[in-house]
Amino acid sequence: MGTLPELVEAVAEAVPLALREMAGVEATACDARPAGAADGFANLSAVVGLTAADGHGWLILSFPERTAAELARRVFAGTTDEVAADLIGDCMGEVANVVAGQAKTLLAGTPSHFTLSTPTVGALPMDLTEGRWVIRFDSEAGEFAAHVCPPG
Repeated sequence: MGTLPELVEAVAEAVPLALREMAGVEATACDARPAGAADGFANLSAVVGLTAADGHGWLILSFPERTAAELARRVFAGTTDEVAADLIGDCMGEVANVVAGQAKTLLAGTPSHFTLSTPTVGALPMDLTEGRWVIRFDSEAGEFAAHVCPPG
């Protein structure tokens, strides 16, 4: 895959676009940096596999329960008053899917272009230590993070 900063930049751009379109929520990237030991995962993580010519990686959107519930409430605004826990997880999986799709589109025709897998919620890939970047976001629905493990 091409340079990691290109993928990180695409994800940092795709997250606010997806949340604005899906939930009417404004989100801002606060920082993007190589992940350290203290950069863990929140209560709910949505994982999308990324595959490029040189290997497999992941995009993980990690949400505190409160942020995930508020985002789901806004996505489903007007259709239900209360969003069930299983629907919150499904919704965050779909948010991750849309983010990955938008990042893929932003990288079309570049060496960083990738294909993506169906999102899963909950189980994290085993090896998340080497080469992982974290992008912290703030939004009116709460804080959350994107973890980018590039294919390679």
